[in-house]
Amino acid sequence: MGGIVNKRHQIEDTSVNLQSLIASGQLEVGLMSMPITNIRLEKETILEEDILLAIPTNHWLASYEEVNLKDCKDEPFIFIKEGNHFRKNTYDLCVQFGFEPKIVFDSININTCQSLVTAGVGISFVPRMVVNEFTISDKPMYLPIKAENINPKREIVMAYKNNRYLSKAARSFINTMKELYY
Repeated sequence: MGGIVNKRHQIEDTSVNLQSLIASGQLEVGLMSMPITNIRLEKETILEEDILLAIPTNHWLASYEEVNLKDCKDEPFIFIKEGNHFRKNTYDLCVQFGFEPKIVFDSININTCQSLVTAGVGISFVPRMVVNEFTISDKPMYLPIKAENINPKREIVMAYKNNRYLSKAARSFINTMKELYY
């Protein structure tokens, strides 16, 4: 996701790289999805959202209102590249449903994943927040994932270094994000 270097400079990078930049003091705060694996970081939850399955509108699942992920074990998947926690979370979700996904394409961009879904290359996972942000007219269809003992959600957090003073701007940014989304 993203991090703030100072008041005038923001960057976008993978969750893993953002954690390293924050722990080394190069970033003050970062917006990312869980899990936080670096023990030198604190976190504050900004939001929790559903993970949805994006499918082409002509897909055999298009008549379903929700999907049991087990039914997708033989489907081609489009995934976000490694180093992003959303990829790990969604890969692990497939494993929890009893299969390893057949990944046919890796992308750094969630919108590229959705475009490839629309083109019929495969199916993909998307966080609920990006559904309305994808603005092309020919969109994929989005299905909730049916789960009894599995939680198909992602948690978005603001992370910062343990025992580090947060500037007023960083604290204000965290509080504003919480007010907007939590």
